[in-house]
Amino acid sequence: MDEIDQLLASLHPSPPPPASRPSPPAANFSTRSIEDLLSQIDVSETRTARSAAPPQQLVEEIKTENLQQQAEVARQVELDRQQKQQRREQLKQQRRAELAAQAEQWLKSLQPKSSEGRWFEEFACHYSSRLEAAIDYLEALQDITPSSD
Repeated sequence: MDEIDQLLASLHPSPPPPASRPSPPAANFSTRSIEDLLSQIDVSETRTARSAAPPQQLVEEIKTENLQQQAEVARQVELDRQQKQQRREQLKQQRRAELAAQAEQWLKSLQPKSSEGRWFEEFACHYSSRLEAAIDYLEALQDITPSSD
């Protein structure tokens, strides 16, 4: 039987030894995650779909994307503007509250018979309250007098 086996072996060459075989393609995938591979497939499919699309369709897609981006930028700018306006309003109210506290203290220390007291009474008659007049007066003084902060 050895002669027959040798004859058959010569007719069918044996496979190369395991060391000389190239590694199967699956071995290359072991270092990459499935998500990476899937994302590559998705990107290549998108590129293929876009390159297969007619040029006019591509132009329309790009225009649509640009319009969406511009709209998003405009929304963000408006949101920023509103936030800044709200912050200015908060600061204004805070300053007004601080001035109101100062005005109350100032009114308590004001001597009604002094020249400043008589002047203030005349000034305050055009306001709905003495406190409102004192707030405006102190605010005006702060605007013309440099702060020591």
